Amino acid sequence: MSVRYEVTDVKNFVDRLERLGWINGEDYLRKYGIDFKEGDLVPFFFDKILRDIIRKINYDVFANLSVEEEEEVLREVLDRLRGDNEVRVLDYLKYGVEVYLRKRRRKVSIRLIDYDKPENNVFFYLREAKFRGSPDNVKPDITLYINGIPIVIVEVKRLIEPYSYLEAVRQIRRYEVYSPELF
Repeated sequence: MSVRYEVTDVKNFVDRLERLGWINGEDYLRKYGIDFKEGDLVPFFFDKILRDIIRKINYDVFANLSVEEEEEVLREVLDRLRGDNEVRVLDYLKYGVEVYLRKRRRKVSIRLIDYDKPENNVFFYLREAKFRGSPDNVKPDITLYINGIPIVIVEVKRLIEPYSYLEAVRQIRRYEVYSPELF
């Protein structure tokens, strides 16, 4: 009887993702000058990617802004993503980030994900991306990103090992404690 390693299950999972249209993040990140290798430490989200996508899916808002106003809006959105708790970040993902334009004296909603036109979003995955944690960094088997924001982490376990899913659950719970900004 041959032994089936977890790496085979990870590869099968990645193959399924690609059939669904997800792209390999290593290749995608190179477009932005980021040379990611498995096990590299990554930021909570990829600023450059998110900035580009925000401009694209909120073109109706950005078309009328000055460069200064555009930067102010992007800075406000990114600062909120970095600083707010997970409940608020989830709301931002679902409903957008409301930003006040001081010069124009009005609020605008900045969408992070285009639910009306999914093709405007970028869906990519990274294998073994490492996130800052305390006391230890965390490294899920696979992280799924939409527009540069980590949306799902996956721990793949050997299918032939009974109750291996319990180990995956323990790992994900540890990740939640060590790196809460992911959750």
